[in-house]
Amino acid sequence: MVRTGETYKEGKIVFKIVEVIPTVNVDGSKELLIGYRIIDGGYVSPIAHFWMKENEDIRDKIREIVEFYKEVAHCVYPDTIEKTFADIRKDLEELKKGLEEILKQLKKKEKQKKS
Repeated sequence: MVRTGETYKEGKIVFKIVEVIPTVNVDGSKELLIGYRIIDGGYVSPIAHFWMKENEDIRDKIREIVEFYKEVAHCVYPDTIEKTFADIRKDLEELKKGLEEILKQLKKKEKQKKS
């Protein structure tokens, strides 16, 4: 059972449950309206909500929401743009190292062919 105040960590991002509202549908099935905040460094999101069946595992839904947040974070919270640029810079450095290594190997093969 999901409880108010529970927190889940997905990497650096904290997902905090702030509301749990149980409901019963006309057909008798039970659902929960979950209110949550995303905490990412200094950024704390406004409260947002999602529905889930009472017996569902909340972790799958949290992963889905956090992945979506990561995709749009730079639009929602401008300071995350710096993190994004830093990540891109790091990726480019790794790519550069990989390409330099491939180039070395190709030059070595060319020398071997000439010999």
